[in-house]
Amino acid sequence: MRERVEAFDVSFDGHTIRRTISIGIASYPAETIKDADALLAAADHALYAAKDGGRNAVVTHHEGTELAPTEPPVRT
Repeated sequence: MRERVEAFDVSFDGHTIRRTISIGIASYPAETIKDADALLAAADHALYAAKDGGRNAVVTHHEGTELAPTEPPVRT
């Protein structure tokens, strides 16, 4: 999905507009994800790690990884 968004050209008023997307992914069930709030928090943390890493990226929360506010998830 990230590559398709980046590859799709949008022209406006004679100018091509570059678009990118950052994605954070988490899955349930996982050892560290016990409920919907934890799932959303893990996906949100992964999304901000993607943005902080330079944007236009996909970052996943890996099962068994305890996410502290300062610990970024593994980038894929």
